[in-house]
Amino acid sequence: MTLAKFPQKTGFYKTLKLRVDEYFAQENLHYHGNWQIFLKSGIIFTGYITCYISLVFFTHNIWVALLIGFLLSQFYVMIGFNIQHDANHNSYSNHSWLNKLGSLSLDFVGGSSELWKQAHNFLHHTYTNIDNIDADMETLSLLRLNPHQEWKPWHRFQHLYFVFVYAILLFYWIYLSDFQKLITGKIGDYKLPNLGYKRLTILFSFKAFYIFYALILPSFFHPISHVIIANLLILGMVGFNLSIIFNLAHIMNKNEFPITQNQYLQDEWAIHQVKTTANFATNNWFLTWYLGGLNFQIEHHIFPRMSHIHYPIIHRIVEETCQEFNIDYVNYDTIGEAVIEHINYLQYLGNPQLTVTN
Repeated sequence: MTLAKFPQKTGFYKTLKLRVDEYFAQENLHYHGNWQIFLKSGIIFTGYITCYISLVFFTHNIWVALLIGFLLSQFYVMIGFNIQHDANHNSYSNHSWLNKLGSLSLDFVGGSSELWKQAHNFLHHTYTNIDNIDADMETLSLLRLNPHQEWKPWHRFQHLYFVFVYAILLFYWIYLSDFQKLITGKIGDYKLPNLGYKRLTILFSFKAFYIFYALILPSFFHPISHVIIANLLILGMVGFNLSIIFNLAHIMNKNEFPITQNQYLQDEWAIHQVKTTANFATNNWFLTWYLGGLNFQIEHHIFPRMSHIHYPIIHRIVEETCQEFNIDYVNYDTIGEAVIEHINYLQYLGNPQLTVTN
């Protein structure tokens, strides 16, 4: 496939990067994570493993199992938002081996860090909100997340059933989509680079390990039907949390969905990132901690190799620079406001007459 090209830079990113670098130099900071993210990682992994052991080996009451299963799903979510996400962007630490170790946390919970880097780091972070390139917008036509995507009759009701589609994301990703990508050698129309024997061995080994500890081992202590249902419920909760948070940052009425003209996009890369991304609930400290700073998506998209612990401190610098360059900086005050906006926009995209040419 022919990938889109970005026009000549206007000076926005150069100015913003200079200001952020000056701030970090003044405060004697570096872009990577520090003791805060290591402490958070310890808390999250301890919670995940403790919940898993309790659920598999010591829980037999259905109500207790539901409670522990819910807690397990939340620690699973936090591994995704706080650890693997930073590590796969090489922002977790300034030590490459720690980034590599942290990136494998995604493999530990059933995903694939190698495939994630291709789909998320490259396609999504470069070509955000561009139909047929941004892999995060592909839902097998179950949902219409982009006004340039083909409309299907069932999209009229997507604002009512989107919860169920979001919930099956992780199950589809772990058990089907990753294998499909490896078999076809593609993510959509994008041809995957050769992963090599070593990377494939790591990928399949972790897949087997996840299936073992998520399905096989628990079946020695609980009926297999209960194990499968528990796995589906946990993956459903995690899948919904992941989907809704990422889509609140991009599938909104105030976001743009650019198209190419003569293979070129309208805006330079950094401006493109701002226009296709939205922040939400940036004053909510707990949500920021839980989401690994992904409510500061604009900052993350402009500085993907910066650890999420720094997003709140550069937030004002980014916003002020956007205002100076007359670039809309989308920020919803609360997560509730963002969710309502997202649902309304899904309903809007379900309109068969809707097409956009921006």
